[in-house]
Amino acid sequence: MHYSLQKFIRSNCMIMVAMIGVSLFALAAFLAPVSAAEALSIAQKNSGKILLQVESHGEAWYVNPKDLKKYSLGKPADAFAIIKKLGIGISNANLGKIPRNGTKDKGNQAVMNKLKGKIVIQVQGRGEAWYVHPVSGKRYSLGKPAAAFAVIKKLGSGITNANLAKIPTGTLRISLTPTNPVVSQAPSVPQPSQPTNLFNVVSVVDGDTIKVSINGATQTIRLIGIDTPETVDPRNPVQCFGKEASDKAKSVLTGKMMRLESDPTQGDLDKYQRLLRYVFLADGTFFNKMMIADGYAHEYTYNTPYQYQAEFKAAESAARTAQLGLWSLSTCNGDTTNPASPPTQSQSTGKFYTSSYGTAIYYYPEACSEWKSLSPKYLMAFDSLDALLAAYPSRIKSPQCE
Repeated sequence: MHYSLQKFIRSNCMIMVAMIGVSLFALAAFLAPVSAAEALSIAQKNSGKILLQVESHGEAWYVNPKDLKKYSLGKPADAFAIIKKLGIGISNANLGKIPRNGTKDKGNQAVMNKLKGKIVIQVQGRGEAWYVHPVSGKRYSLGKPAAAFAVIKKLGSGITNANLAKIPTGTLRISLTPTNPVVSQAPSVPQPSQPTNLFNVVSVVDGDTIKVSINGATQTIRLIGIDTPETVDPRNPVQCFGKEASDKAKSVLTGKMMRLESDPTQGDLDKYQRLLRYVFLADGTFFNKMMIADGYAHEYTYNTPYQYQAEFKAAESAARTAQLGLWSLSTCNGDTTNPASPPTQSQSTGKFYTSSYGTAIYYYPEACSEWKSLSPKYLMAFDSLDALLAAYPSRIKSPQCE
């Protein structure tokens, strides 16, 4: 009996050691570093898909085709905000080429293949969001937050925690709903909400450049992705639709509070040391995009594509088609390089001033005190505007005298 017991114990110990060894080997394999090639392969395989953690509580993730990173979709309200953030702009014409789910329409395969797995936003509508299925190429309306979350759960594919961990995680700068919102137990008087990180607009330089108060200091902001006609460049005359674009910016931004957003693809400063930013009003209006969509600005890419490039290009295309603002045949027909208007050839009387310096382009009525800043060495005075224009026919009125 004693020998049998020893044999039994020895045999079971060997089995336990073997099991522990197998477990440790499996654990080591699980914890082993994932190669870049393997991670990329898994991310590419799941590009554009909605993934559900089947080994947890069914948490939803979206793998963005643009950067092959996964983004947590969280709660319904959070998922909707993330969807809108990751979406790209699309015109109604192109959206119409993608058939809705449940229809027999085959659509335009070229457009469908290009947009499979992507979230598209109708820039010519009210910003409606759609998800283009990564396999069928058909679109699903994401509607309101609850509806969007239902679509996410319906179309999601299961994934193990191990494979999910191999896909890099992306981050977004958005405000998500709090995990444990505080609920007031007593009636309260409604107070206007005040978004955080808002800055005051000190002044508007022109349609694409503003001055903002940041931590007590005034900073110049150059808006990313847009270009409005010139109005303050001393080397050039005021361009077609420049004053209208500048006035629009002033009417929308002057004295307002707004949020700034940077773009890592563009750097922090331009060559003139101006901060490069997107501007959002306190009510959520995307000012950069609004200026393009309403025909006050061209879409502008400086060297490197920026985050909202596709969205801005779609907005410009829509404005051009509708002949809005600077695209109108009665304004600039899209070409803003011409002067805003030819010099007035009236028989105006009184003193008029200009500079004889080689690069000077402006004249100044006597009532406009800006002429006093001209160098006395080059100052030229005339008794009438006609006399000035006879000597300097290319001169135009200084915008500082408007």
